Amino acid sequence: MFYNNPNVLYISIHRWDKGQFYPFSGAPDECGEGNGLGTNINIALSSSEDKPKPMGDTEFVAAFYYFVIPISKQFRPDMIFVSAGFDAAEGHPENLGGYSVTPRGYAMMTKMVKDLADEICDGRLSLTLEGGYELQPLASSCAASVAQLLPPKTLPDQQITSFKHTLNAVKPNLGAVESFAEVANIQKKYWNLPEAVCSPSFKFSLPSDWRATDSISTRPRRDKKPVKLPVVEGY
Repeated sequence: MFYNNPNVLYISIHRWDKGQFYPFSGAPDECGEGNGLGTNINIALSSSEDKPKPMGDTEFVAAFYYFVIPISKQFRPDMIFVSAGFDAAEGHPENLGGYSVTPRGYAMMTKMVKDLADEICDGRLSLTLEGGYELQPLASSCAASVAQLLPPKTLPDQQITSFKHTLNAVKPNLGAVESFAEVANIQKKYWNLPEAVCSPSFKFSLPSDWRATDSISTRPRRDKKPVKLPVVEGY
């Protein structure tokens, strides 16, 4: 609908798997056409062939941090519409998403886009439920997202006020890094992306203080004790 419209910026984050995941569309090099060239952005995610891992909170938040937010600030829309799909929520089977984004991840993304709307378009923001099929993860993720849209201190235990210590990891998995690198290489033709982000060696890590202090990756490793083998008589 908006593929050749320069007045609408369309951004999609979705599972791609090199074109092998339904509906087999949304390739990263589909950037619009005519006057709308550059206003269609597909952040198409594919697992690494060497180390296949599902995408989760870190990978989706990194997509917002490095692409959605900075590109939207350059475009400066009058209003933001979010097609709020929850297919990527943890708990969906492989053929209906197969990713592991938690309610906390969705809350972070909602907080980021709300802050963006407050900054560039006077808070004009609309979220419309689009996808999600498993009722429990759908309900939990929706509730976490809606909480971020309420006035401050309405639900203080659920609303994010700072991104510090919110993620179990701040380094996206290899598949996400490879996918982001492809997106950056394409979108640098149309948007002002930092030179470092366009480097083939860039890792797309999030700020280190966003990592939870009690996450598995921050726990000290236990010293390995020498293993004592039982004595076998006759040897």
